[in-house]
Amino acid sequence: MGIKDLTGLSSEAKGLALYSGAYNFASALYGFITIFYVTALGYSTAFFGALSAIGEAALVLSLLATPHVASRTGAKGSVILGTAITATSVLGLATFSAPAALGAAFAGTGVGQAMVSPTFSSLVSAAEPRERRTAAFVASGVTNQLGAFVGTALSGTLADLLQPSLGRIGAYRIVLAVASASMAPALLLIYKTSVDLRPGSNPWRMSKVSRRAAWKLIVAAILIGAGAGFLIPYFPLQFKYRFGSSTAYISQLFSVTNIVMAVIMLYMPELERRLGSLRSIVGSWIVATALMVAMPAAAELPFGVVAFSALYLARTTVMNAIGPVQSSFELSMMDPGDRPTFSSLETLAWNAANAGTVVLGGIIMQTSLDVPFYICGIFYMAAAIFYYSSFTRRSDI
Repeated sequence: MGIKDLTGLSSEAKGLALYSGAYNFASALYGFITIFYVTALGYSTAFFGALSAIGEAALVLSLLATPHVASRTGAKGSVILGTAITATSVLGLATFSAPAALGAAFAGTGVGQAMVSPTFSSLVSAAEPRERRTAAFVASGVTNQLGAFVGTALSGTLADLLQPSLGRIGAYRIVLAVASASMAPALLLIYKTSVDLRPGSNPWRMSKVSRRAAWKLIVAAILIGAGAGFLIPYFPLQFKYRFGSSTAYISQLFSVTNIVMAVIMLYMPELERRLGSLRSIVGSWIVATALMVAMPAAAELPFGVVAFSALYLARTTVMNAIGPVQSSFELSMMDPGDRPTFSSLETLAWNAANAGTVVLGGIIMQTSLDVPFYICGIFYMAAAIFYYSSFTRRSDI
């Protein structure tokens, strides 16, 4: 698959891809800088973990309502509402610094994400027929990474440029305010998109065929989400604490990772054609896990920051570039009317598990920078084994 394949997509799929890029540009702007902002205010990594858990808990609770919202507003209306809530919450994060206010802002972003993430996936699945569904997810995935590339690079760079005149906290607040304002183009793009999907009046009722696959996918999501909570939110601080890296360096590394991921993502459907969906997904998880658990040892090498950075780039790219293939594979097992509900349930499961471990990750990191890698690796390997064993008998793997 390449650029030619993506240009043949419908106008609806292209519009959704543009929204994905705009939304993730704004999300990367605030997402990258938030951990530095909270710690600059004088709070500990454990407190940041608690804030993250609040956001995840709000997301999980909101996901229980998301299918009902989508059944009344349509999936498109849910995405519009979630984008607006996120923009407002990020503006609150930039304005207030008291613990309660920070907790409310993190909760707001969780609610916004709950309204956006699962329903957006169902919109992408409805924009193209089965034979072009992976291409639609690739298009959204590529623009997602391109938006994240620009947003992440701008986030750290802008913060460093503003620090001499505004101080760290003032600079971080400007970045957060810019992120909030940057949600406006995303709102306009999703508003103009014509594709929509509306679950039935009882959105939690799924067909027997959908339920048979859904529970297995949800178990795998729980394992991945739980493992990620121990490590993934703290990667920026891993670089800061191990090597004293600047925010500009970390943001540039993360943004390069996004652009590499966007390029690699274009070739994931070819990997799917050669190996099958299941083997491509599980193989990517296993390789990414091996790269991740090698990172602590690499940090001790003479050029540790270079080796650590290279492994981070490779691990993150391999783990996430397969995402469009995974989304297409999983949603193909769901009846069309069940896709918004399944997406909500899977997102709920991942984030509930993540919320349960993110506080532990912050606490463990205060005593050991290495242990979170190994705990995360155990969960990821368990997920890979379970996922493969659950679907290895499918005829289209």
